[in-house]
Amino acid sequence: MRFPKTLFFLIPLFLMPMPAPPGIGPLSHGVAWAEEVGAITGSVRASWWSEAKNPDAGPGALSASLWAKGGASAFDGKTAFHGEGWLRSDSLINHIPAKGELREGYFDFSTENFDLRAGRQIIAWGRTDAVNPTDNLVMRDYTLHAPDDADQKSGVGALKGAYSAGDFRVIAVWLPEFRANRLPFPKGMPSVSEVMPDNALSQWAAKVEYATGAYDCSVSFFDGFDRNPDFALGGSGITMRYSRLKVYGADGAFTSGRYGFRAEAAYLASEDADGQDLFTKNPVFFAVAGGDRTFGDNFNINLQYLFRQVTNYRAPGSITPAAAIPLAEAAAFAANQYDETQHGVTFRISDKWLNDTLEAELAGLIWLQHGDSLIRPKISYALNDAVSLSVGAESYQGPRNSFFGRLTEFTAFFAESRWHF
Repeated sequence: MRFPKTLFFLIPLFLMPMPAPPGIGPLSHGVAWAEEVGAITGSVRASWWSEAKNPDAGPGALSASLWAKGGASAFDGKTAFHGEGWLRSDSLINHIPAKGELREGYFDFSTENFDLRAGRQIIAWGRTDAVNPTDNLVMRDYTLHAPDDADQKSGVGALKGAYSAGDFRVIAVWLPEFRANRLPFPKGMPSVSEVMPDNALSQWAAKVEYATGAYDCSVSFFDGFDRNPDFALGGSGITMRYSRLKVYGADGAFTSGRYGFRAEAAYLASEDADGQDLFTKNPVFFAVAGGDRTFGDNFNINLQYLFRQVTNYRAPGSITPAAAIPLAEAAAFAANQYDETQHGVTFRISDKWLNDTLEAELAGLIWLQHGDSLIRPKISYALNDAVSLSVGAESYQGPRNSFFGRLTEFTAFFAESRWHF
């Protein structure tokens, strides 16, 4: 299937003032949105990236996409359906076939204290900003050319039940579908064979939440497969497989005036408990803590501290035979386990002007051991209710023997326009 070229010629229309359709507002994610039966909202987007995350797209990426979501409900909102997805092409010039994604498609049934949801859904856990050690139930497409991190998330098939009793909420999830994260591979990387889990039906998770007006917290558990692969040498070369993972997590957040405080931690117990297999991730303790403050109406500063400790660490350079050391080091970098202990910081600084139509943001993550970083500046402007523009960059910096330093070739500038309907 080729991407409709007529969509590309709609790009000039993005610069024309167009009123929003009457009676249809934004549909809030995860809410019973059924004031309008069959209402559909979304956007038509065109973007340019100076470097492509898909090597087949060429030296850069010129993308066009259609994003849409909608739903309907019955029985006073107790039963509802929600669907959301996109259709896109990341290389209109090279005529690479278009691809589509069903991000969510589920049925909801709700009573006063009980909710049941079945189908593909985004179940995002964690309360810290952007970096969430407990968030292991969603699939991420890191090859997607999208200015917003949230757009890279996609759901997995699940059956989720939630029971509320006072300030407590108990959640149980069965995850019969496994979907791996999509990773951008450096150019020139040899071919890789992928081995998918054969017993995805055994995945499940549970969570207990406690929430009041100013304070909330939770404990959680996940028993399933790591969505990021392990790399190893196989009979036909490099193989990519997905190990079993058990995650014990906790998080909490509270506010005090203009200040917000958050913390989140998880112990990720991998299959390689004793750390003897250099091609399987070791167990790791991962914690994030920080907060934010708003100055004036919109100026916000968010700072967080990151800590990672690898259990039973074994240096990749200690492997034998020596010929396997380069692959062991590459696998350790991909898993972000090249160092036994890591300290890092994240920051996000944002402000709005012109009645909230102009917004600027500077966000980043820095690992302190090697000084490698990901920095993302972005400026967005809403011309009117229907048309918005954004420009920015993704900058990967650091020495080659570091987590972000191995991704410097994906440093890119981008520009995007959207027509919302």
